[in-house]
Amino acid sequence: MTIGVVADRGGLASSWDWKAEYVKRFESGNGYELFSQESITPDTMLILAGPPRLKDAGFTDVLHPLGLITDVSYQADNKLRPVWEIGTDRTFFTRGKTSHMMNIGAMLANTDSLMKALTKESYDKLEGETDDEYKPGSASNRSPGSGNIWTNLASQSTSVPFGILLMFKTKSHDGRNGPSAIDQVYLEHCHLSSFSFQTNASAVTVQENVSIMFDRAVPVDVEAHDPYPPLEASLDGGSGNIA
Repeated sequence: MTIGVVADRGGLASSWDWKAEYVKRFESGNGYELFSQESITPDTMLILAGPPRLKDAGFTDVLHPLGLITDVSYQADNKLRPVWEIGTDRTFFTRGKTSHMMNIGAMLANTDSLMKALTKESYDKLEGETDDEYKPGSASNRSPGSGNIWTNLASQSTSVPFGILLMFKTKSHDGRNGPSAIDQVYLEHCHLSSFSFQTNASAVTVQENVSIMFDRAVPVDVEAHDPYPPLEASLDGGSGNIA
């Protein structure tokens, strides 16, 4: 039997055939299993860096993709706390301020490293206001780096806020514009909180990692048939299946 929505006690699927049925089904009209086409994979996820706020972002010369990414993790904590009243042992729950964190790992190469790529749009806007000793390539310990590889987190140039756009697609095609766009979310007012890099004698690459804290995650409406959908933000949940 197929497991459906349980509307009452009589609907509990206690006799499901766990050897013959999936719990979640992805089927075409011909009965083919389509999870491999409907799933979101690292291949179909894209990370772009841009300005601190969504209203300043665009899909042309403002946002740029981050390459050589190997690891991504995302965390949100709403500081959920239990509270109790005298006279009962039942529990209430209350939420505090939500904090957001993200970790990104990438391979080092002769291209913009993570700190340089993430802050590029914000730094370019502030370049005319920045003293020469803070600029990349300057002979100063206040410079973030002398070339493409930025490692000096203490530099003023790495303290500027930035934004990150996460894009999710599937491998399946809609017949017109390629893979289906599932969801997009813009991480606003991001700040670098830590940096590290590591390698060892048997490694084939040098890996860098940054930790990021940001203000909020703003869902972006997705037009599945438009390769460059408008950035119309909604703050109540998500814009697609990923909330």
